Amino acid sequence: MILLLLIYSIFTHGIQHNFSQLLQSGILLMWIFPDGLFLQDSYQVPVIPVWFLLSLFWCKSLFRIIYKYIKEPYLFIVILITSSIGVFVNIKLPFAFMQGVIASFFYGVGFLMKGKRIEENKVVILSVMIIWSVCLVWGGLDMAYGYYKLYILELFGALGGTFFIYLISIGIKHVKRISTFLQWFGINSLIVLCVHSLEKYIPIWSVLRINNYFLLLVCKISLCSIAILLSYRLKITKYIFKLK
Repeated sequence: MILLLLIYSIFTHGIQHNFSQLLQSGILLMWIFPDGLFLQDSYQVPVIPVWFLLSLFWCKSLFRIIYKYIKEPYLFIVILITSSIGVFVNIKLPFAFMQGVIASFFYGVGFLMKGKRIEENKVVILSVMIIWSVCLVWGGLDMAYGYYKLYILELFGALGGTFFIYLISIGIKHVKRISTFLQWFGINSLIVLCVHSLEKYIPIWSVLRINNYFLLLVCKISLCSIAILLSYRLKITKYIFKLK
């Protein structure tokens, strides 16, 4: 996926700039900095979502180290401090390492909440939902770009947003067809990520003159669904995504 987007970026930028200018812009650093943040402002290269997978690797590895030496009830405090340091320091490091440090908070909270009925703790839920509302109005968060307008408050706001999605999921789980489709879509989310990463930067929808938001959403979901079905039929994609 990185290779395809890199080739695409070099090709599209090569129309306007020569190759030496592309090298000076740092476009090849996309291999090391998959969020593309180290490129010059005059050369806009799309953010590659693969940073998410790299940060997931780092946050899981970091959490395992912390969990080995720190147990409850201090575990939550340690991961909060660790992620907060990442938010305030905000140094760009290769292979989305800093994003992984900050993400350890979300991974750790998910680990601690596993198997628990969090919706029964009204005080905690109400608190994070209020913080989420505050962040929606006055805040701003973008992990790929390392942007946290309200600093560590954004971490708790993100938890509120996650819980809101959790409530929606509980509400629709009894709608069999929708819940079954979403589960299937979620299980194959890595394929969706790859397809979305490619189609997002290739102007297929503008060429087809699809501007309606709802129709565009249906088209993108359909494209991803077709890609999932094809991936299960092709040997190479079954091997790449380890499909059964």
